[in-house]
Amino acid sequence: MKIVSLDTGKFKSVADLYDTQTHTGRFETLRTTPQAVHDLLVRERPQRVVVESSPLAGWIHDLAVALGMDRSEEHT
Repeated sequence: MKIVSLDTGKFKSVADLYDTQTHTGRFETLRTTPQAVHDLLVRERPQRVVVESSPLAGWIHDLAVALGMDRSEEHT
């Protein structure tokens, strides 16, 4: 499973890109904009997106859902 975890900041964010099958990961810094997050999610096509709780989490969630990210195990 590919997982993208986002540590969001006002201007820059850090993505942890992790593959559970190969146990490999890498970090990537990106601008905290809808376009930059969109491009990351489209490029990586993760099965899971994890976002820190912040005021930015709402639009990142909405973007992931709009891109068809799996919500089958969503916890409320």
